[in-house]
Amino acid sequence: MQDRRIIFYRIGAIGDIIHTLPTIKFAKLSNPNAQIEIIVGSKQISDLLNSACDFIDKIWLISHEGPFNKIFSKNFSEEERALAESLKTNPADEFIYLHSNKLKAFVLNFKFFHSKKLKIYSRDESLSAVANFATCYQSSLKTELIKNPYEVLDYRVLKIKHIYSEQKYICIVPGVGNLRPHRAYPLSKWMNLIDKLVTTTDYYIKVLGGPDEANIAKEIDRFIDSKNYSGSATQAKRVENFIGKTSLLQLAKILSQTDHVYSADTGTLHIASALGLNTSAVFSITSEKRFGPFSPKATIYRSDLCSCAKSFSNYKKNCTNLINGYSACMWNLEFDMPSKDCPKSESLRIR
Repeated sequence: MQDRRIIFYRIGAIGDIIHTLPTIKFAKLSNPNAQIEIIVGSKQISDLLNSACDFIDKIWLISHEGPFNKIFSKNFSEEERALAESLKTNPADEFIYLHSNKLKAFVLNFKFFHSKKLKIYSRDESLSAVANFATCYQSSLKTELIKNPYEVLDYRVLKIKHIYSEQKYICIVPGVGNLRPHRAYPLSKWMNLIDKLVTTTDYYIKVLGGPDEANIAKEIDRFIDSKNYSGSATQAKRVENFIGKTSLLQLAKILSQTDHVYSADTGTLHIASALGLNTSAVFSITSEKRFGPFSPKATIYRSDLCSCAKSFSNYKKNCTNLINGYSACMWNLEFDMPSKDCPKSESLRIR
């Protein structure tokens, strides 16, 4: 019987949500009889968590602007009304608001959650985002998270049921969406990597990305069409482009069967890490220390020419040192070929 109700509130993109999941899993392991719930603002994220997170008992989907902005209009969705009604009869024992706006947190708790224990996220720049969320839930974890993060929190927070495939493949994630475009690795270098993998290994390649990366998808299609990777009309395509063609859950299912993931700093990278996959990722204007994949199976590539390398937070959204539209530091980075012996993420690979 579930004896407590613990509700986490985090509205954001998939990478932001993934960063909260180790904390939520920790809460369930620490309180096995508690009802663990999370409030998210995206149906695709809700579908993924429902399928892949057995430590979450209930996922509430609310509109992105959330109930705070509807308090006076009362224009709630059916799901929001159901949440409000459930809280009237069964208030949250703990309400963990994983945003930094204290006013919203207090008003939401007063109006809806009625929890005697309200916890509000506060940015701590000495910690990774994952550790920061965890210390919001339990502040005493800070020291251990700095010393032994993977012993305190489980990074494998997504489990996907999939159909077995005999095909060995690698996933390439070239896009970064529309936010902070200077996180991107040059598209021509992604194409060179694909060509190298096809010509020097027996792997098949699956290229992944979101619906807001249509321009990249077109360029990848042109590149694939210009090559004759299949070798014959009957042989399966060595390179397939799935950019913008999958839901988050479908994307996670494709990732779950891959041997290795090469990615820019984007949400798909964090899904791959949460699945426990070997990953190789490039970073420029964002900090791998703060926002990088939370996994000992991640290899981080950052140029020694990068002016952001010494920063833990990397606030700026755009790089001022560009070459052909990309951060100049990205041009001298080259990925290694896939290996089962993936260095830990703490051993940053500078090129």
